[in-house]
Amino acid sequence: FWFGDLNYRISLHSEEIIELISKKQIDELLKYDQLLTERKKNNCFVDFEEAPIKFIPTYKYIINTREYDINRAPSWCDRVLYRTFPGLDIVVRAYGSVPAVKTSDHKPVYCVFDVPHPLFSSRDSVIPTENVALADVSVTEMLISLSNPIPDKFVEVTFHLPHIHGFVSSPIKVPVGESSSSSELKFRT
Repeated sequence: FWFGDLNYRISLHSEEIIELISKKQIDELLKYDQLLTERKKNNCFVDFEEAPIKFIPTYKYIINTREYDINRAPSWCDRVLYRTFPGLDIVVRAYGSVPAVKTSDHKPVYCVFDVPHPLFSSRDSVIPTENVALADVSVTEMLISLSNPIPDKFVEVTFHLPHIHGFVSSPIKVPVGESSSSSELKFRT
């Protein structure tokens, strides 16, 4: 992963950018995005990918507002790029910004990924699996809070412990009670 303020800009004047933003013409703006242009020419971040951008530029805002500072061209300076080993498929679940944050001249950018563990990928593993020790993990009690659960159904809970090498869990089906707007599930193993 490579992420942060990469400082690439949109190669248009501020007024043109603001006009395209007001018309929600993100695809037109992206034609002038310097990072995309340079990546297409293989001048930078070769073999990296980026999820499609569907949000408005995240820079340059007047602090404590949602207004652009037109003294600088609004741009997508803050980016999340990724690449992976052959045979491992990263799935992007979400890529966006948080316009409600007003404490900076940048709006935060986030990207949510599903990253398969190479030992348990559905495709051929790139890491040898011999001599891999599994950790002993013990969960004695857990509380799960749900909002708007589906009544008389099961909630499937899967444990993900990314810092424990080789941990695998089977989903646990936990019954949800009567119809209500929220529910707490407490169970012991």
